[in-house]
Amino acid sequence: MKRSQSSSQSHSPLAKMRKPEEGIQNFFSRWTSMTAPTELPRSAPFKQREAVRRGRLASAIMFFLILILLGALTIGIFGANHLIVPAVTVMFVLVLAAIYLNRSGHMNVAGLFLSLGYDVSVSSVILTYPGGLTPSILGLYDMLVISEIFFVTLLPLNWVLLSLVLNIAFIITDLSLQGGSASFYAMMAGDRMAVISRPIMLHVIVTAVLYFWIRNNQREMIRADQAEDLAALRQERVREKEQLQTGIESIQQALVRAANGDFSAHIPLSQENVLWKIASSINTLLARIQSARKNEEQVNHFIEHLTHELQNFLVTRRPPILPFPPQPGPTTKLVRTLQALMMSRSPSPSGSHRSVPPLNPPASDRQSF
Repeated sequence: MKRSQSSSQSHSPLAKMRKPEEGIQNFFSRWTSMTAPTELPRSAPFKQREAVRRGRLASAIMFFLILILLGALTIGIFGANHLIVPAVTVMFVLVLAAIYLNRSGHMNVAGLFLSLGYDVSVSSVILTYPGGLTPSILGLYDMLVISEIFFVTLLPLNWVLLSLVLNIAFIITDLSLQGGSASFYAMMAGDRMAVISRPIMLHVIVTAVLYFWIRNNQREMIRADQAEDLAALRQERVREKEQLQTGIESIQQALVRAANGDFSAHIPLSQENVLWKIASSINTLLARIQSARKNEEQVNHFIEHLTHELQNFLVTRRPPILPFPPQPGPTTKLVRTLQALMMSRSPSPSGSHRSVPPLNPPASDRQSF
C-alpha cells in the first residue's frame, strides 16, 4: 500500500510541476555559485554585505544579458547592420571579464565593466548605423537608460551621476556632429531643441527617480539592519541574564554545601558562561580545602595512634611500634627520635639497658622544619 501511495504521489500533477521548478532553482543556484561572491555572515559590516548583495544581483543580470546578447548577435548576422556583431562580441568579452571579477570579489569593477560596456555597445550601434542618424534610430538614445539602471543597482549610488553625464554628453555630441538622412535633417530643422531635449529629459527623470528610490531603500535597509542588530543584542542580553542566574544559583548551592562541611561540592559551569572563571577559582579552592581536610584527618589519626603507643610504653616498658606520619617531614624525625629513646629505656632480656641507636634518621628522611 505504501509503495502504491508513494508512486501515485510521484506521478501526481503537483509533483510533475515541482520538478521543472526545482530544476530551474538548481540551475540558478549553480550559476550564482560560479559567478557571484560568497555570502558574508550576519556579523559582517553592512557595507560589505551590501557590496556582496550587489555582486549577487550582478550575477543574475549577467545571465539575462548573455541571452540578450545572443539575440542581438542573431540580429547582427541576419540583419542589415552587420557592424552589430563586433559590438556584441566586445560586450561578450566584457561580460566574461565581469563574471571573473565579480566572483573574485571585485564587485564595483565588475559593475563598471557591465555598465560602460553596455554604453559602448549601444553607442557603437548608433555611430555605425548605415546612412547615419534617422528618426527611427533616435530611439536608441533611450536604450542608454539601461546603463544608468546598471549603475544604480550594481555600483555605489552616487556613481549613477557619472553615467548620466556621459550619456548626456554623448547625445549632444552625436546629434551635433554625426550626419543623417534627409528626414533627420528635416526633423532637426523643425524643432532642434525638442529633438535634443527629449532624450536628455528622459535620462534626467529616470536617473532622479532611480536615485531617490534606491537611496530610500538603502535607508530602510540600514534601519532594518539596525533593528536586527538591536534584536540580536536583546537576545544576547537575555542569554547573559539566564547565564548569570544559572551561574549564581550553582555557586550558591556549592557554597551552601561547603558551609555544611561538604567540600566535594563542584560548580558545573561551562566556559560559555560569563561566571566560568569565578566558578573555576571556587572549584580549585574547594578541592584544596578538601585535600587539606583529608590530610588533617590522617594527621589526627597518626597522633592518636602515636599517643596510644606511648601510653602503652609507659605502662609496659616494652618497645612500641610507632607509626610513621602519612607524609614525610619533620614528624618523621620526631618519630625516629622517640623510637630510639624508648628502645634505650626498655630493659633487655639480660636485665641491662640496650645501647642507644643513632638518633639521626636516614638522609632520605631529613627535612628541615
